[in-house]
Amino acid sequence: MFPTFLRILSLFLMMGAGFALRKSGRVDTQFSKKLSVTLMSVFYPCMIFTALSFSLSLTELSRLWVLPVGAASIMVLGLLVTRAAMPPFMKDSPVPERRTIFFSGLINNFSFLPIILVTSLWDERAVALVIFAALGVEITVWTLGVETLTGSPMRLSSLRNLLTVPMVAIALALAVLVLKHLGLAAQVYYHPTLFPVAETVKDTMVAIGRATIPTSAIVCGIRMADVPWKNIVLPRVLIFNALRLLVIPGIAIGILCLLPIATETRNILIVIATMPVAMASVVMSEIYDAAPSLASTLVLSSHIYCLATIPFWLHLVGLV
Repeated sequence: MFPTFLRILSLFLMMGAGFALRKSGRVDTQFSKKLSVTLMSVFYPCMIFTALSFSLSLTELSRLWVLPVGAASIMVLGLLVTRAAMPPFMKDSPVPERRTIFFSGLINNFSFLPIILVTSLWDERAVALVIFAALGVEITVWTLGVETLTGSPMRLSSLRNLLTVPMVAIALALAVLVLKHLGLAAQVYYHPTLFPVAETVKDTMVAIGRATIPTSAIVCGIRMADVPWKNIVLPRVLIFNALRLLVIPGIAIGILCLLPIATETRNILIVIATMPVAMASVVMSEIYDAAPSLASTLVLSSHIYCLATIPFWLHLVGLV
C-alpha cells in the first residue's frame, strides 16, 4: 500500500512545481493554456502511438474490447450516480456549476494517474492497456460528456469532436498494428536503409511521450494555485468526493468482480474506477463556458482525498 501512496505523492510533487511557478508569478493562465495545447497536440499523442503500436498486437486488441467498453461504462456510472445524488446539495447553484459537477462525476483521471500506478504495479504493457481503455472514455467524453457540460442534446454532429490529435494517434497506431498483423510493417521497419531512421523516430517519439505525465501535472498545479483551499471542505465538495472516490468505485468494483472477464482486464478497470476527477475537466469547463474554478476545486480536492482512497481500494482487492 505504501508504494502506491508514494506514486500518488510523486504526482503531487510534479503538480507542486506548477503551483510554485504560478504563485511566484513566473507563469500565468495564458501560459497554462498554451502548455495544455502542447500536451494534447504533441506529448500525449506520442505516448499513445508508441504505447499501442509497440506493446500490443491486433490479435490482442480484438480480445481486449472489454477495456474501452468497461472504461466507458465506468464513466456513465459516475454520471448516473452524480445526477442521482447531487441535486439536493445544489439547489442554489447556477446552471454552469451544476453541469460542471455532473461532468466531473462522469470524467475521472482515466489515463495520466492510472499510467503512473500501473507502471509501478506491472509493466509497459499495462500502460498500453490503459491507453486502449481510454478510447472508450474519449468517445464518451466527447459525446455524452459535451452534452452534459453544455446542456445541448447529443447529435450525430457531436462526433466531429472526436477528431482530436489523441484520437488520430490512436487511429494511426491501429493502422500500424494492422500492417504488423499483415506482415508488412516489418518489411519496412527492418529494411536495411530505413531501419536506422525508423529507430530514431521511434526513440524520439518515446522520449516526447514521456513528457506527458509531468507536463499534465504541472498544468494542473498552475490551475490549482488559483483555487481557494477553504473550498475543498465545502459540504457539496465533500459530498461529491464521497461519491467520486467511494460510492462510484465501490459499485464499479463490485460489478467487475462479478463479471467473467480476464484478470488483467479487471485489474486495469479497477484502477481506472478508483481515480479522482480528471485534470481535463478544468480545460473543458473553460472551453464550454461552464465553471472552471469549481472544476479546479473538484480536481484539487479529489486528488488530495485519493491519497487515502486509492491505496484503500487497491489493498482491498489485493492489487497492492
